[in-house]
Amino acid sequence: MKNKKTISIIAGISFFLWTVFYVSHQLSVNGFYMQDSDKLNIWTFPELLAGILLAVACFAFKPIIGAIGGAVYAVVNVRSLIMYIQMKEVFYYGSSSKLIAYYKLILAEYILLTIFSIMIIIMALTKDKKAKILGLITAVIPLLVTVIYLVLYPTILKFAIKPLVILRYIAIAIGSFMMGWALSIKEAEEINDQTLDEMDSEKLDMLVQLKILVEKGIITEEDYEEKKRILMEKDSLSD
Repeated sequence: MKNKKTISIIAGISFFLWTVFYVSHQLSVNGFYMQDSDKLNIWTFPELLAGILLAVACFAFKPIIGAIGGAVYAVVNVRSLIMYIQMKEVFYYGSSSKLIAYYKLILAEYILLTIFSIMIIIMALTKDKKAKILGLITAVIPLLVTVIYLVLYPTILKFAIKPLVILRYIAIAIGSFMMGWALSIKEAEEINDQTLDEMDSEKLDMLVQLKILVEKGIITEEDYEEKKRILMEKDSLSD
């Protein structure tokens, strides 16, 4: 699975599934309304928007849209994190140990998701091999949130989390890793427009052959870049 488009599409599908699971979960709870109220909860929509933007970024091969999606999701999580920090006294004052444990777990969740949002932005703006590593690191974060839901909530608080929540974070993890992978191979698969414009067909064919050698591991990426530079210099001298 070395094709950039295939990997990017899988990432887009994963982020789209994130939105599907999120909407399904919201509808199973209070819909998009505030609890015991007929007023819309506007803070349920940014996460939906973030998932859509990330999916579109992958389908359209536009990483900058993914960075915007990450920024939108960051706003959601930072807002929730600040809100719970401000509510600390409410949870601690005369509360049971279980309620305090719940507070600590939900605080840990939003800290992790805030870090995740920032990592998405950084990854989306990275277009070299580092993107795959960033994608892997980013994917681990929602998996840690999944551990909180699957292990800590049932163990400490004695109640299970709905499967839709778990599926949501698994979809985010897959999308993040695939997005980083797609970004990491983008430059390796593409010859930029400047090269296509400046090189004649003979030199372009030679460049394609060199790229094949790189993919087969016969020469290194550094060798390829050096030989491409020499070809470009010869092309300039001939002009």
